[in-house]
Amino acid sequence: MTDKLIKDRKTRKYLYRVSMALIPLLISFGFLNEDIAGDVALLLAAVFGFGAPGLADANTGDEPDQGLGA
Repeated sequence: MTDKLIKDRKTRKYLYRVSMALIPLLISFGFLNEDIAGDVALLLAAVFGFGAPGLADANTGDEPDQGLGA
């Protein structure tokens, strides 16, 4: 989603890390509760393109698959 808006992967990673660091602060100041903090984290992962699809994308090379015997 944001990969179309924010092209630079480093910038997306930075924004994701900052937003994930804000979740405990928002809980401690009473803006979020523990019940929805996990949902917020999952939403941020989806928006910034992380999570399972993001891990697959980051760990998949551009070279052709050589198969198991290569």
